[in-house]
Amino acid sequence: MKKFFVVLTIIGLIVILNGCNGENDIDNKAIDIEETNENNEDQKVNEEKTEDERIPSINFSLPDGKGNEVSLSDYLGKVVLLNFWGTWCPSCVDKIPLIEKMSKEYEEDIEILSINIQNLPQERSVEGVLEWLDSRGFDINVVFDMDGSISNSYYVQYLPTMYVIDREGYVLGYIPGGVDEGTFRQLMENIIQ
Repeated sequence: MKKFFVVLTIIGLIVILNGCNGENDIDNKAIDIEETNENNEDQKVNEEKTEDERIPSINFSLPDGKGNEVSLSDYLGKVVLLNFWGTWCPSCVDKIPLIEKMSKEYEEDIEILSINIQNLPQERSVEGVLEWLDSRGFDINVVFDMDGSISNSYYVQYLPTMYVIDREGYVLGYIPGGVDEGTFRQLMENIIQ
């Protein structure tokens, strides 16, 4: 688990400049960089924290644009990656093929839920996003944050941003910006162990 936090911290530092919306101002509770120091054996990681110290994820129900509502709580027992994105964001778009590939490769262990933020003025309509995905042959699990309340609840200010939710529904951390395949694969391997 310590490897996971080290990888997550490194990813965050590497990709901070790759996003679309400026700087990320996430509450420091999400990832405590001091806890990710692999060389400090005395420090504890999330799995060793008490219930009061762990950060619970914020549950939501969002439409998928096809008449269904998808809730985060539907995925309890599975690791969930919440990928906040927009079609207008070049870094977000560049990562869709990787997200698609990883979601198929790790489908037994994780669920990647791509949350399209609809209240941004540059974003397409729900129908427009679905058509855009279809026209490019993308097959990702997408839901729509219509009023931005979910992205606000998760303090998303930088796109893409990915949150990692553990099997019990607690936030393990977040990744601002995009990642390359090698880093993504290493992250997945650390998560599912």
